[in-house]
Amino acid sequence: MPSPPRRSTVSNTSASTPTRPLRTLPPPALTPAGSGLAGAAAATSSFERGLTALTQYTERGGRIVVPRTHVEETPHGPVRLGTWISNTRSRRGRLTSTQRAQLAALGVAWAAE
Repeated sequence: MPSPPRRSTVSNTSASTPTRPLRTLPPPALTPAGSGLAGAAAATSSFERGLTALTQYTERGGRIVVPRTHVEETPHGPVRLGTWISNTRSRRGRLTSTQRAQLAALGVAWAAE
C-alpha cells in the first residue's frame, strides 16, 4: 500500500499577511528616437565624473595608485574610482584620443601607450 503524501512543515504566513500595492516608479526619461545621444551622453558623463574624481584624488594624494575599492566624493556624487579606473583600462580601445590624452596628462601610463 502506498504511503500517504508528506505534508509540508512550513506554514504559509503570506496568505494571512495583508498585501500592499507596489510603489509606482516615475517614467523613464525619453530621448528622441534615432538621436543616438542617450548612450553617448551617458558614456561621456561617466567618463567626466571619473576624470573629475581621478583629478581630485591625484591633487590630494599626489599619485594615481588607487585601491580597487576606493570611493571618491565629488561634486557629482560618489564615484567608485578604483572600479572606474579598472573598467576604463580594460576598455581603453574604445576611448577617444582626447580622453586618452586627458588621462595621460594626469600620469596614467597605459593611456599614453
